[in-house]
Amino acid sequence: MENIGENCYSIGVQLFENGDYERAVQYFIQSYNLGYEKKQILENLYACFVLPNEQEFRDNYNKNREGITQIPFEESVLDFIPVTEKRFYIYDKEQEKFAGVFELEDEPIQGEQEEFDSILFADIWDVREMLSTMREKKWNLIYIVLNEQERKFVSFLKLPQFKELYLKNVAVFQDANLMCTVFEQYDAFYLPKNIVAKDGGKYLKLIDELHVKRLHHRERDNVFLSICIPSYNRGSVALRNVSHLLHCPYDSEIEIIVSNNGSTKDEAGYQEIKNIRDVRIVYHEFEKNQGFASNILKTLELAKGKFAVLVSDEDLMILEHMNEYLTCLKKNSSCGVFLEGGIGASFRDLPADKIYHAGADAFSVLVDLNYVTGMTFHVGILKKSHAFEIITRMRGNGFLEYYTHITLALIVGKYANFYRMKLILWDARNAVEVGNIIPRYMLPETRIFQQNSIMEFYQKGLLLPASQFVSVFLNRAQKTYYLLELSYCHEKFRELYVWEEVCFFVYREQKKYLEEFPVILTAKGKDAMQKALRDMFLFYLNSEKIFSIRPLEEQAKKKMAYQTIQKGLEEGKSIEEVEEEAKAKYHLHYIGGNKAKIDIIDTFVSRNDR
Repeated sequence: MENIGENCYSIGVQLFENGDYERAVQYFIQSYNLGYEKKQILENLYACFVLPNEQEFRDNYNKNREGITQIPFEESVLDFIPVTEKRFYIYDKEQEKFAGVFELEDEPIQGEQEEFDSILFADIWDVREMLSTMREKKWNLIYIVLNEQERKFVSFLKLPQFKELYLKNVAVFQDANLMCTVFEQYDAFYLPKNIVAKDGGKYLKLIDELHVKRLHHRERDNVFLSICIPSYNRGSVALRNVSHLLHCPYDSEIEIIVSNNGSTKDEAGYQEIKNIRDVRIVYHEFEKNQGFASNILKTLELAKGKFAVLVSDEDLMILEHMNEYLTCLKKNSSCGVFLEGGIGASFRDLPADKIYHAGADAFSVLVDLNYVTGMTFHVGILKKSHAFEIITRMRGNGFLEYYTHITLALIVGKYANFYRMKLILWDARNAVEVGNIIPRYMLPETRIFQQNSIMEFYQKGLLLPASQFVSVFLNRAQKTYYLLELSYCHEKFRELYVWEEVCFFVYREQKKYLEEFPVILTAKGKDAMQKALRDMFLFYLNSEKIFSIRPLEEQAKKKMAYQTIQKGLEEGKSIEEVEEEAKAKYHLHYIGGNKAKIDIIDTFVSRNDR
């Protein structure tokens, strides 16, 4: 072994004399590890590589250690043998052995994938053991607890630009006690959800204990997500939802806002929510029912988070997917509105995430997102877009009162992109059923009211240019027929209406709207609009979906009646004339009067999901 060590030493000397310093150092270290002339080799390496650079190491150390350690330069354990500007061989003075090589990065280390959660490295001195994990993700924050490893870890501060390259997003604690003190006093620091340590269980227990303590803090200055739950007459349902959310691992990252809209039934659950001692809960209640819109707005006004998500009280967040959701929000923080997927009839699967650009692209999708759960807002953009001021000015608008979340989304979507996630975040399978009744919002009269109200909102709330107003109106007119077509598939609806009654009513109302159209039309433009509305009426009158649910004996009669209607319109007859002729010739009878229908239909339900 001594001969091998001597040979390595000789080769090292020759390489050094030839200026091949790194290979020379490698052979000197190999000789040292074989036990040959260890003292001499160490003295030579220090004399040639360490001591000439000592002042630079000292200056780097003193500059980098600020806010990290109180240990003086002389007490650091590791020394570094530079062979290039970026490569250093490590010598452990305590163990009197070499510990491999360290090569500085060209750029500050940064993970590839965005990540909301933070990570903790504990009792690890060797930065090299952390690098693969640090490169893997863009952690929210990286915590390092040193304890007995402090003197070794801080030795790396001798290296040039070490702090800028490796500690840009890192908080270093000398020991676990200091870490606990910081987490207990400052909620702005989120607890790590990932731990790398030899004794991971010890630190997992410690973090869990800190989590419980932080649930009783009062200062909340770094909330990331506000979960907003408007509720009415469903205290037990709201309590179930809140209890579920409280099982999530987050504390200062979230708040749960419940607004009780002056409930007069099922009130015990609200009192239980109010009595829960958990700082994450923000409870509000109105003395009297203020309507759906006011309750939605109150939850958002109370929100302190960077983002706020609206949730129907019966829909549960799938907590296992919460980190992915929060990560998506963090990664796409330039977007103003988000929507996630869910399980249940109110959600549909998406093959991939998609971004809709601000303006017409976003409007085309947002306007049809009737279900409230999952609508997430960037609160800063929501405020900058003056959404609350616009909503206040437009109060009383029918569409706004029914679909407050959509009007807010449209305002934000005018200025910022809309991000639609494929992530399945919500379980809506426990949605409260309204039974075999037709809610008032499904009435033709209500659908027309909504149609005209949204056009008013487009004009006065969004200040939609006249050049876009026509196409938007035609899209909404078609949507009115489509929604009523869906309603007609409901057996109870067919007990109240015949299909031609619905179609004639909608056509008359849309023609009436055209006569008082809010923007100026040329004669040619108005003719084109009239033709479009007539074609739309005839298309839905002859709906294949409606024909498929008619008895066979009715189908031939209906087709003949519709052909007569179409011919009459083509001959220039008024809609009233055509309707009366068809009723007389083909004995088309409508079911009851309008008041009779309304009397047997329930009032507008507080669960606004259509």
